[in-house]
Amino acid sequence: LNLIFISNVAAGSITHMVARIRRHIKAAIRKWSSNIVIIVSSYNELDVNYLPTWMTVGPHQYFVIQRASPGSQNYSPNFGYEAGAFVQFIYDYYNSLPNISV
Repeated sequence: LNLIFISNVAAGSITHMVARIRRHIKAAIRKWSSNIVIIVSSYNELDVNYLPTWMTVGPHQYFVIQRASPGSQNYSPNFGYEAGAFVQFIYDYYNSLPNISV
């Protein structure tokens, strides 16, 4: 039954399902280096070569959810403004959420 279902799914959908499964496996073993994690939603606004001071100073870790490149790491579709990315973070890391998420 599963093989019949998968054979009727478009190739792009299969790729999307596999990427989701990989994200969940990665999330299950994720260990945060800080109790405070700042989640940043970015389309193309953030240049990782020139990070703002608040991202580099302090007892926190930051996690960037990018919305521009579907094949890249930490991708969330560009729906629902920033809320979509934050819901995606909660969904992906539900079993290993940090103590404080900002």
